[in-house]
Formats: sequence, C-alpha cells, structure tokens
Amino acid sequence: MLLCPKATGRRGPGDHESHVSDDSSAAVDWGGPTTAYDFPIPDPADPAHLLTASYGLNCWVFNPDTNNIQGRIAEMHWRKFSVPSAPSLTPLFLDSMWRGGGPHENDTPPSFNGQTFDLSQEMDVFAIARHGKGVNSLFFDGSVRNVRAKDLWSLPWHKGYDVNAVNAVFPGWMN
Repeated sequence: MLLCPKATGRRGPGDHESHVSDDSSAAVDWGGPTTAYDFPIPDPADPAHLLTASYGLNCWVFNPDTNNIQGRIAEMHWRKFSVPSAPSLTPLFLDSMWRGGGPHENDTPPSFNGQTFDLSQEMDVFAIARHGKGVNSLFFDGSVRNVRAKDLWSLPWHKGYDVNAVNAVFPGWMN
C-alpha cells in the first residue's frame, strides 16, 4: 500500500505544489498535499521507473544498533510495536510528502500547506492538509483516524518526545 487515492499525481518544481504529468522530466522527487513522491524501488510493471508513493513511516519505529540513524538518537527509537505506552496515540504510518520522517517537538510548522520540507524539520513531511485540515494516520494499536496537521505536534513520536514541551506558533492554514 503506497498510494493515497487523493495523492497519485506528480509534483512539479517550485515551493508551492503544482501538478505535472507522471512522465514529465520536471517532476520532483518529493510530493505534496495532493501529489506523490519517488519511492526508491523500481516499479515491477515498468522497471525503468521508480514506484511512487504518498504515505510515509514514522522513522522512530526502527530498531537501530548503537548508531544513530540520520541524526535520530538510537535510544529514542521504539524498536518494538509493544513498547509505546500510548499505542493509540503513537503514529506509525501517515499521509506524507516523503517516505518517512522522525519529528521532534521543536520542529517549526510549515508556513503553507505543501511547503517544500526542510530535512532538519521532519514534521514537515506529515504536516499537510490532504484530508480536510490534516492527514490520515495508522497508529501502533492498529487504529486509523484523521489528525489535524497542527495536532501532529501533540502526539508521542518517539520514546523521549515531550508533548508538553511543544511551543509552536501555528500558521493560519492549520487553524
């Protein structure tokens, strides 16, 4: 399951989302609120092209060895599905603009829906308005529900995530 039915097309260049044809050389690697991104696996039906996707993983689910993954501290990863103390609140798989992210409490909200994300602000890949004012999320307990983009900051993304430390100022499109 890689594609949300609301985000199957391809995104064109620029800060704001624009649509281009699936085979356009102008298509960028990342997606947006209504566009998909390049998934790094060849399409079995057309091996010359990559698969496209519009869902992403909470990258704090991994079970790394002692090394940090992309700057994410190894000890903060969940490592097992049985570990989260609030599995019905802990995101596992969500609508996204990229294949995954490891959000932090101090990530700055994007200024507009679909803003090109900054890899140091990993909440940006999920903080979009794809379904109403938010995204659909699968949680560790297997439940699925819509989460408003600004409410993503109040979810326990990793072992040390402090939901009470969030001090973000949310832009108008998130309200």
